[in-house]
Amino acid sequence: MKICGAWVTDVDDTVIMSGNLPTNEIISTLSGLITELKKRHVLWVAMSGVAMAKIGSRLLYKLPEELLDNIVYYAGDGSQSFTFNPGTRMWVEDNGFRRIFSDAQALAVLGENEFIRQFKELSLQGRIRNVKQKLDNARTLLQSTGYNTKQSILDKMKEKLRSGGFEPSESETYFRGGSVSWMMLGDISAEPYRTEKAVKVRKELLSMAESLLADRNFLSDIGEGEIHVPFPGARGIKFVLNGNNKERAMRYLIKEYDIRSREILFIGNELFAGGNDNMIRNIADATLLSVTEGEDPGENVVSGHFQDNGSAVAEVEANLKWMDWAGYRMKQGYPWEAVIHTIRLHGASVLKNRNMFYRKHNGWIPSGVRKKSHRKRQIDVLYFDKGGTLSRRVPLKDNGRSFIKEIMKRVGAEVPVDEFLKMLDERNKIYKKWSVDNWLEPCEEEIWTRFMLPDYPVEIVRYHAQELVLLYSHSKGLRQFKPEAKKVIEELSGRGYRLGAVTNTISKVLVPGELDDAGIADYIETLVMSSVTGIRKPDPRLFLLAARIMNVEPSRCAYIGDQVDRDAEGPHRAGFGLSVIVRGEKAPFVLDKLAPVQKPDLVVNSLEDLLSILN
Repeated sequence: MKICGAWVTDVDDTVIMSGNLPTNEIISTLSGLITELKKRHVLWVAMSGVAMAKIGSRLLYKLPEELLDNIVYYAGDGSQSFTFNPGTRMWVEDNGFRRIFSDAQALAVLGENEFIRQFKELSLQGRIRNVKQKLDNARTLLQSTGYNTKQSILDKMKEKLRSGGFEPSESETYFRGGSVSWMMLGDISAEPYRTEKAVKVRKELLSMAESLLADRNFLSDIGEGEIHVPFPGARGIKFVLNGNNKERAMRYLIKEYDIRSREILFIGNELFAGGNDNMIRNIADATLLSVTEGEDPGENVVSGHFQDNGSAVAEVEANLKWMDWAGYRMKQGYPWEAVIHTIRLHGASVLKNRNMFYRKHNGWIPSGVRKKSHRKRQIDVLYFDKGGTLSRRVPLKDNGRSFIKEIMKRVGAEVPVDEFLKMLDERNKIYKKWSVDNWLEPCEEEIWTRFMLPDYPVEIVRYHAQELVLLYSHSKGLRQFKPEAKKVIEELSGRGYRLGAVTNTISKVLVPGELDDAGIADYIETLVMSSVTGIRKPDPRLFLLAARIMNVEPSRCAYIGDQVDRDAEGPHRAGFGLSVIVRGEKAPFVLDKLAPVQKPDLVVNSLEDLLSILN
């Protein structure tokens, strides 16, 4: 099975508060999100410093078992990787990714008492045997290389912590295979770490840790790599095997599952200098969503933080809203590409109404927009065409040449702009005829490598295909929603109609982005696009799919469009109860000369006329 993307997330203080268990709302929302991701062959990937044994009981074991094979967990700050085997019903470590401390390195950092405690815990989990033998071997190696086995690095740092006015017994230590996390004030919220006194002492401890490591060549002589303290912006103090981090995990994910980086969304709360999410910036083209106030702006970094009634929303709550929003959009019919594109385009503005969504047993619907109707009627669901019905094109002053130049830049074309534009238009006509004749809509990559630019490097064209579609579409004029469109949609929704959209489009991201721009997306319960299904109107299967998704009989559906050859014929062939044509930009038609299957049931002059008909 080809994996089509990944929702990658930090766990602590993003999905759940550090040290806390997830609420039922978090589990429910996360389960809904992973369900939609799995339908699209998009992985949910969690990253944390926490060991598998602990994250399992805190989070993963609480998720429905049928979703677990769609999850990858990177533990120990990028030192271990785990996936679920449905056959054995066990989590399995990927030994090809495993990169951990040697026993001698662990002893040098932890000290004997902490070494025994940490490894006994692993022994109880059945992951290692003979703790005493491991300790003896590690001690022997340290002594042979001149290390003081009686006082570890953490022992010395605890003395420094006490001299700074804090009690070392309240600190907590976690050994995570490829890293050691020392919470000098305990595994508590970040606030106590932000006091002036704590910041000062922590800064001194960080300097001390680096100095102690440097004095011993970063412990490289007793293990397979150096140990560093790479995250000065983190809450505690982390000793990490050099190279173990979320970037390493992400690059391994991309290679192992053959995922393109632009098909990846990363969500975290430490996308700032010194934060342990920040190295993800090195993954070119991935979309990075920050749910904290303190992110540093940069390429591909989107601010996903927002305020509610003037107050900043906590990172975990912000992430919950993003999971809810994305799950809802995919439930509507958004492809994964459209989810990423909309996040890049709009950022936190899509969450401006934090009470926008809620779940019901029969699906996800926008809250506060639908009044309950007690009247019986023949039509329950209204499906809309978009282009020409809800929106129209606005010509550009330069006839779109600026967009054509961008296409040429992407593919390395070195011909005059007008010549290149003429070529594209001629080839687009050939594609359109083929598409209309066959009722088919190939994916963006196939359209551009097969029809539009077959004589340009295939890999380059395929890589930029999604962007080329957008640029070429924009060159023909920007789509603007009709002034009355939102008012009509809101009113019909308020009257109790369920709303959907069925549209022909060669882009997976254009229509969803336009619906969000217009503030209409939240009213559309289901979006069916030819670019996703591979078939186009008037193929009745497109309309039957829409009805099936919304669990409604076709006879109780109406379709509103602007072209009789697709927007009347398709619904009729599918058995819809009503077809309505809105006269607009397209050439006029004479009803008497139309084939019976293309004759609409109603013809109106504007969208507003629908309000007097559908009352």
